[in-house]
Amino acid sequence: MSFDQTTVAAYLEVITINLVLSGDNVVVIGMAAAGLAKALRQKAIIAGIAAAAVIRRRRGRPRRCAPILQIVVADVSMSLDNVLAVAGAAAHDMNALVFGLILSVVLMAVASTLVAALLARYRWIGWLGLAIIVYVAGNMTLDGVEQMRTVDFHALLSPVAS
Repeated sequence: MSFDQTTVAAYLEVITINLVLSGDNVVVIGMAAAGLAKALRQKAIIAGIAAAAVIRRRRGRPRRCAPILQIVVADVSMSLDNVLAVAGAAAHDMNALVFGLILSVVLMAVASTLVAALLARYRWIGWLGLAIIVYVAGNMTLDGVEQMRTVDFHALLSPVAS
């Protein structure tokens, strides 16, 4: 494999995308595992991420397993953006694609463990995060309602004159 400028750019894009898009997954996985004992936390994170990787490939149904199920559901439901972005950045370079997907899993496992430990020690951080999410969602909703008020639906839905 040769590392020309295009290949290096694809790898840098894949790394950047993984760093940016894995954040939401990391927080949710960390929150799901934060309530577990320290000895079980790492096992639950690894099992959840591994199960999610298998499910992504097989599209089967996961078994019910307390926090592991939450991790699987969070990872599968929120990973589509990562997979699509990495696939787009890899630009037909299969090595960059595989590298990006492996990096995504490793980043989520490591960062989720750190977030889970942080949330287990300082529970208030989770509540602060929830407050920020509710605030941002509320603002987005109000902005969307205001934007919808400015739309002229009559003109939008009326037939175009030929």
